[in-house]
Amino acid sequence: MAIEKLAADVEPVLNQLSFSLRAGTAVEFLADRALLFSAGQQQIYELNGSSALLAQRLIGGATAGELTSALEVGGLEQAACSEWVATLLRGLAQLNLLEAEGNAGPTGTDSHQKIAVAGLTILLVYACEDMFRLIGPAYAHLLTDDPDVHCTFYVSAAGEFALLGEHPRRRVVVERSRGAVQLKGMILEEVLRAADYLFALHAACLSTGDGEVLILGPPGAGKSTLSLALRKAGCEYRADDVTLVDDCGQVTGVPFAPAAKQGTWEMLRAADGGISEVPTHLRPDGQTVRFLPLAKQPPAASCQVAMIVRLRRSEIADTSIRPMTSEDALSDLLSEARSPDGSCSTAIFRAAVQMVKGARCVELNYAEAAAGAAALMNYNEG
Repeated sequence: MAIEKLAADVEPVLNQLSFSLRAGTAVEFLADRALLFSAGQQQIYELNGSSALLAQRLIGGATAGELTSALEVGGLEQAACSEWVATLLRGLAQLNLLEAEGNAGPTGTDSHQKIAVAGLTILLVYACEDMFRLIGPAYAHLLTDDPDVHCTFYVSAAGEFALLGEHPRRRVVVERSRGAVQLKGMILEEVLRAADYLFALHAACLSTGDGEVLILGPPGAGKSTLSLALRKAGCEYRADDVTLVDDCGQVTGVPFAPAAKQGTWEMLRAADGGISEVPTHLRPDGQTVRFLPLAKQPPAASCQVAMIVRLRRSEIADTSIRPMTSEDALSDLLSEARSPDGSCSTAIFRAAVQMVKGARCVELNYAEAAAGAAALMNYNEG
């Protein structure tokens, strides 16, 4: 895949930073082309000649000014060189392959948030107010006064880029519009690395009062959208993406603010006109989302699962619910499971069995989230 050329000016503040390719990235040359390889993404990207020259310089680190000078040696005008450098930096940031070292953003204006997530206390330090206003609202419901901090993430900005990471001077570089999603992913990775749990599920979690409802399904099945509809129908929110499971088969949601895709905004606007004031963010798949503010942090205690729901979404499907076999439900749970060491142990198997034994297991076929949520609520009450 070629990195496309986009017109832009190099911001003066970028010259305060030394940029480099992220660890696990390599540049190699074949007879007729140059290639950029990312071990972390297991992807190969094709580079043109000028971009390959700059990428080589980035292996050892270089400022935007140094990159521009490297192109000027080839006889290009300074304005064209600056434009090319900005294009490459933006392309690498879009691919999540760029890091920067140095200070960015004004000094002495830091805003802080200390948040509690899955038993960990995490400090978020924002070097500029605009990044705090953009990202901070998504974590307001997680604020804590716990004095013990597990780790710190630093958030700053340089021109059109957001800089994020656990080191105060060396951080990952992404577009500003992708900063909130990138930070959420970093925090989640730390939770999955350090929290006390047996395994994690890629599943939404809500409470009906009788126990927790787990919602499973492949990407695009509508877990987040259905979760919002169930919340509107009276369920209590726990998580819309990741749920942790202990060795007894009880669950705790990772309570990030629910991500509402663009297609749900009208539904949410009808229920709460404030959705229009919530900042928008860009996901890696190009979808635009808003992180909906929560009034309070969902309970952190582990709870028993009352219902396991597998989603089957179709634009032409009639809404229907049918029971799943225990074997099918167990298979679904294990296929969505992630353990800290990447294996499926006997302890994980037994915990998943306990979840299935204590829950009603169903498959929901639906087209519209509101109809699917109503069907589940009626089924649970029946």
